[in-house]
Amino acid sequence: MSDRIGAPKATVALSFASVAHTYSHMFVLFFATVVLVLERVWQMPYAELFALSIPGAVMYGLAALPAGWLADRWSAAGMIAVFFIGTGLSSILIGLVTGPWQLAAGLTAIGTCSAIYHPVGVPWLIKHSHSHGRALGINGVFGSAGTAVAALVAGGLADLWG
Repeated sequence: MSDRIGAPKATVALSFASVAHTYSHMFVLFFATVVLVLERVWQMPYAELFALSIPGAVMYGLAALPAGWLADRWSAAGMIAVFFIGTGLSSILIGLVTGPWQLAAGLTAIGTCSAIYHPVGVPWLIKHSHSHGRALGINGVFGSAGTAVAALVAGGLADLWG
């Protein structure tokens, strides 16, 4: 009986974790496509523009350490909320940038917020799932989907709105 009661909670956890995993990879990779449009718009060389993403890539790795620590000491669910809100706000702010340094700051914020997913979302998913291997497998597919669709989404948005 307890498995039936916990099943909806496990499904919700898997759903949130899967969407978060998709977003984590997708938002970090958007710039790899958008940089091709910015090259023309900002009249800057590709190498200079792409270098703006380096601090964000570094933070995608480094920020995982304090994110996991905070999840253990404060709240995993709270950190997942910080992930969604922080990544969303960072992406909105990037849409409003007018120069390279603002863009670098926004990309760094996205890298920092997106770093929360792996050390927080994976243990949170395992804690709330009944079939760990199945849940991790499904979640992995969603992370790969985020990587796969990043260029399509970014290219589509750039095509629609420039």
